[in-house]
Amino acid sequence: MTNRLFRRVRTAEEDLMGGFSGSLPELGEARRRVRLDLLREHLSAGVEALRARHEEGASGEEFVRVYAAFMRDFLGELWVLADGDAPAEGYDIQPVVLMALGGFGRGELHPSSDIDIMITYEGQMGPHVQMMAQELLYTLWDLGLQVGHSCRSLTDCLAIARTDFPSRTSMLAASWIAGDRALFRTFRRTLRDNLYRKDFAEFLATTLAERDQRYRKHGGSPYLGEPNVKESAGGLRDLHTAMWLASTKFGTRTRARGQGAHHAAGAPGHRRGAGVSLAGPQRAPLPRGPQERCALPLSPG
Repeated sequence: MTNRLFRRVRTAEEDLMGGFSGSLPELGEARRRVRLDLLREHLSAGVEALRARHEEGASGEEFVRVYAAFMRDFLGELWVLADGDAPAEGYDIQPVVLMALGGFGRGELHPSSDIDIMITYEGQMGPHVQMMAQELLYTLWDLGLQVGHSCRSLTDCLAIARTDFPSRTSMLAASWIAGDRALFRTFRRTLRDNLYRKDFAEFLATTLAERDQRYRKHGGSPYLGEPNVKESAGGLRDLHTAMWLASTKFGTRTRARGQGAHHAAGAPGHRRGAGVSLAGPQRAPLPRGPQERCALPLSPG
């Protein structure tokens, strides 16, 4: 990750403070506006460049991967900005890490999807962690981004992973964005040693029950006329289910390590279908109209 955006923001803030004659609260508000304007400009330019890339022929699969990488760098820079403010506020620094969860953690993000992140810390939440979480989340909300977020201690992470299936599967795909790398390694080791290696049979039963419930709602046949490419039988969620089980049983954590199975399942075609219109909302049910356009990239010749 580069810190080019960080340097632009800091330079603009220093220029503002050099000639500012208002009160301290007014200066704080002015700094906030300057920061948000630059962040909004950077975000808009990045999204437009990615959209142009898609219109020039980049696949839906490539788009969601590049967009995920862009947002990962963007969040990393926001974290560096917030972390740089902490000493000036007089906070005692506490080990804390920002990580991506779920599809974002796997390196896949559609522009209309929530940005799923988790802030994790050791021990009790102190003022430093509170400041980091508030600064990051308020900035993302001010920029109009949809964020799925949580702020948990290591103990909380383990407890919720034991009792909540969606939280467990999203944390299976967790990846580091910024902050304390040693704490992230401790997070992974804690869940692996205390949970993933101990209850595979129970996790398998829960996963299959979730799959059966999903089939009843979205369709259990791979021959549906207008399938839900994410939730129906043979869709993306089935691929994710296989990856969750492989990760738990064999330690195959990432898509990169399971690349052969991923392509054998035809996942790039599914993602192409789910991302037909990257300029608008993501569409999981695939209507008949665009089906032919989605099928063309998968044609053998």
